[in-house]
Amino acid sequence: MISKKRIEDDVVVRGEEDGRGFAIYYMFLIYGEENKLFLAMGTPRKWLKDGKAITVERAATYFGTLGYELHSRVSSGEIEAVLKPPKCNSLEEVVIRFRHPEKKLMREVIVNGVRWDSFKF
Repeated sequence: MISKKRIEDDVVVRGEEDGRGFAIYYMFLIYGEENKLFLAMGTPRKWLKDGKAITVERAATYFGTLGYELHSRVSSGEIEAVLKPPKCNSLEEVVIRFRHPEKKLMREVIVNGVRWDSFKF
């Protein structure tokens, strides 16, 4: 279960006892299929305007509990993700979608300080 709380126009989602009313946020933010997790696939673009953040904490998934944060600094050309993946051996892939508020395409991806060229637009 999750609940949503708005802090200074940022979106914060926390795993909690009774979050039935926020199931739609879960679908926006977390989706699991087979051995993959898809994150932020349906987030509204306005949630990633410059200076905004999305935080997901203690979210229950088939693979275990996860958390992640998206920090928008689009005025300087970046959106950062910080992932706290579940500890599960069957999870093979995590896909994160960055929906730029101005519909701009990604030019570069850096994972743990290393440039990654295997990303899709």
